[in-house]
Amino acid sequence: MAVRVRRLCPGFWATPTATLSTVRSTVSVPTGAATSRTYMRASDGTVLVSDSATTTVHGQRATHGGTPGVTASQTTYAYDHTGRLTQVQDTNTSAVCTTRSYTFDNPHTGQATTRYGWVGGKQRSSETLTGLTLMGMRLYDPAAGRFLSVDPIRGGNANAYDYIQADPLNQYDPDGKICWSCGFKAVGRASWKYKWDIALTAANFIPVAAPAVWAYRAYRIVKVARVARGMGGGIRASRATSWPAGRALVGRGSRSFGQGLGRISRNGLRQWRRPQMKADGFRKPNFQYRSSAKVKWKNNYHVYHRRWW
Repeated sequence: MAVRVRRLCPGFWATPTATLSTVRSTVSVPTGAATSRTYMRASDGTVLVSDSATTTVHGQRATHGGTPGVTASQTTYAYDHTGRLTQVQDTNTSAVCTTRSYTFDNPHTGQATTRYGWVGGKQRSSETLTGLTLMGMRLYDPAAGRFLSVDPIRGGNANAYDYIQADPLNQYDPDGKICWSCGFKAVGRASWKYKWDIALTAANFIPVAAPAVWAYRAYRIVKVARVARGMGGGIRASRATSWPAGRALVGRGSRSFGQGLGRISRNGLRQWRRPQMKADGFRKPNFQYRSSAKVKWKNNYHVYHRRWW
């Protein structure tokens, strides 16, 4: 029985690494005329589709991330920085198929229908009967450039139905919850004004022996929180990352307040509150700052934590 992937571009097929002997789960669905279609998930995560009317088992293969991926040394898939499938190349014949689409997943005029194109690197199929794309938690409408349901995470995007703050060229939201990189890019020029303050504050606390990736992530949290305006949030991080970020925000000489509730900077302008369960069901710490020690905390940034750590 042959095993091949479903068409990603006209004329392009590839052999997945999974075989029928590694299939771990199946689901059969009647399709009429005494035939059925069986969906199988292999041990490596590959989804195979078997049609009882034929002897062919179809599958699908898409590589995560923005780097090219190779399947069975036959086909190379290239993705851009947002996960969009841009090119499929047959390594045996050197034939190349290029996919093109306008922003928000609207294909170019004359572009052949492809299953994985826009955000294809995140395995988001564009080949649906309704024309809608399932982005994890929510359905996305390419024609409107909007989600069809409310964002489950407050502050995840510009508004409840917005898709990545209307910037599909640089950002993406494959799970329908939070716009990835929006929080970091939004601060842009504003954070440059405080670049030395942010850098020195972070450097003063984060130990030299700390893993570089922790230091970098903590610095990014401080960078965003330092220039946030009003109530906001959106960054997701582990507690191991946000804790040094909080200490970096308040800096050296900070003091504890409220019996371990958090810490406040020496000049009283920056404050970090320990993670607490909020009304939306998420555990989040507060990164706060103000212009004067005599005014209320008007600028309050929340960082989303994983449930248990």
